[in-house]
Amino acid sequence: MPITDEKYIEFIEKKNKNLTTSELAKIYGMSSIKFNMVLQETNVIYKKKCNGKIRFFLKKGFRGKNLQETESRNYIKQNGEVLTFKDNPKWTKRGIMYLYFYLKKYSIIPKNLEGDEIENKIEQLKFL
Repeated sequence: MPITDEKYIEFIEKKNKNLTTSELAKIYGMSSIKFNMVLQETNVIYKKKCNGKIRFFLKKGFRGKNLQETESRNYIKQNGEVLTFKDNPKWTKRGIMYLYFYLKKYSIIPKNLEGDEIENKIEQLKFL
């Protein structure tokens, strides 16, 4: 059964957190590598090497729209020096919905709404 706009919006509204690209890729039935490739091919993100790591950044037309948030964490070294680390960006509800309608133009639609709920139930069962 195809996923309707209403069903997807309801599914995302139930989420109480921002999603990583990996979590979002799972909803689309892809690996995070494949999903990042799709986002590059549809001109949402670009890839850049920073400090020896490959990072993905939103392209100009997608920045400043509250589509992603990056949380910072502080780490205190033994000598008292405080280092700040930025975690990988997470997609906000607004960003998830924006991507949904944007990717839909390319016939790229979510495939796995139930799979996410099944995984949550399996995790809950592990604690019983």
